[in-house]
Amino acid sequence: EWNMGIGVSQSLPRRERVELARALARVGGEAAVLHLHDQRRRLASEVRRLYHAAALAQAHLDLARRHHAGTHAAQTVVTRRHAAGEVSDLDLALLNLDLLRAEQALTRAEAVRALSRQALLSRLRLAPASSPTLADNLATLLARDVPTTPPLNAAAQPALALAAHTVQEAAAALALTRASSRADWSVGAGFDFGRAANDATGRLENEPRLSVGAAVPWPRGTPNRGDILERQAAVRIAEARHTALRDDLAAEVTTAWAALQTLHPLLARHREALHAATQVPDSIVAAHARGEVSTVEFLQVRQSHLALESDYLDLAARYLTALATAEALAGGEPTYHPQS
Repeated sequence: EWNMGIGVSQSLPRRERVELARALARVGGEAAVLHLHDQRRRLASEVRRLYHAAALAQAHLDLARRHHAGTHAAQTVVTRRHAAGEVSDLDLALLNLDLLRAEQALTRAEAVRALSRQALLSRLRLAPASSPTLADNLATLLARDVPTTPPLNAAAQPALALAAHTVQEAAAALALTRASSRADWSVGAGFDFGRAANDATGRLENEPRLSVGAAVPWPRGTPNRGDILERQAAVRIAEARHTALRDDLAAEVTTAWAALQTLHPLLARHREALHAATQVPDSIVAAHARGEVSTVEFLQVRQSHLALESDYLDLAARYLTALATAEALAGGEPTYHPQS
């Protein structure tokens, strides 16, 4: 006697659960676009900061060149007057020392400029040997009008969009988990063939059988209640993080534009004072060449003017940092690019 059979069964998932599973998959696929947008925003923000740093380094280099040229011209005059016996050895030594400091400052400024441009070229994937010209210098960057404080633009904040996407994904996962609490139906069919002994005749007889069945889940409690509670908590956490991020970004936008509106008038007043003070070193140079002022007084005036210009560049650096932050929060890519 023997028996052999074969059967097949098919699960019939609920239509709503299939749709919810597809919806969850679509939501997950949309995250790739948001991550790409966020990466582009980060890249634009980094390039913007490197661009500002390169413009600021060029301004420091220009200042170092002017100071070195002026000191070298004064040292030439003092050397000629020293040979004629009109100035002392101390005056010549002071000018030589100031020239040495100017040369060191010039060397340092050239190195900083080269490093800043190299960092910008590397981030733009340009060859190190290329020598692009910056479309905007420090003066044009500082001459921009400061706009009024804009409202928070959610479309320009990929991080906020990603937080909202996380809420949608958590809600879709919760809906799918709730739909999964109800078991699926299943249907099946089978064929059995056996040989068994007939008790009356004692012979082996064939017994083919065809079977059809269906399984319908019996309604009962929620078997995955723990998973549902966990998904509900994930939704609440995602919503809380989205709200907190939106509030943080709104505060950052307000702070960034407040910093711009505070620093911009200070920068303008400092620029006017610097422009008014540029006439003094020229007159001092002429008076020093005629021997009307001493070398010590000449160096004091030049150092004061150099400190004034350095303070202006330091304030410009803080302003450019605030400007880069504000433009990054406003979204979009930089409107200025290196030109070959």
